[in-house]
Amino acid sequence: MNAIRNPQGLTNLEGHTDFDITWPWNRPGGLRAGATAVLRVKDETQASYPFEVARAGAEHLGQHELSVHSLSYFYNWCFSLVQTRYSWKWDDDMVLTTEGEVSLSDLTWQIGGVQSIIRVPRHGLYLDSDSHGYLDLGLRNAEEWGYPVGPD
Repeated sequence: MNAIRNPQGLTNLEGHTDFDITWPWNRPGGLRAGATAVLRVKDETQASYPFEVARAGAEHLGQHELSVHSLSYFYNWCFSLVQTRYSWKWDDDMVLTTEGEVSLSDLTWQIGGVQSIIRVPRHGLYLDSDSHGYLDLGLRNAEEWGYPVGPD
């Protein structure tokens, strides 16, 4: 089956129509104010994705971008479920501090109606055992993390 690309969404190569992607900004009623955290965790999600997903790197590069096994397709599917104007990519090993929570809530008045990609510096904590770890204070792990939901 050939995958179909259109402004409304994506159709996967395997023909699993329940996992075709419809962009949320094209749905009736549009997006509501607020933000949604999108987490990729095993056996704990509200929405279940029954396909094995390629890991980043060579495994991912070996998958067609419109395959249900592609990491890109998986994330597009996840973010297509968002119904708010902003989405946050949240990893299952991230912890939000009280200060971070206050900062995120302050974003509402800081960005107003402007569409902004939000880069948040984070300190990585790397554990090498149950009792020993390393805290990265160099803020080297600052990536785009919050996104306006829309075609751009």
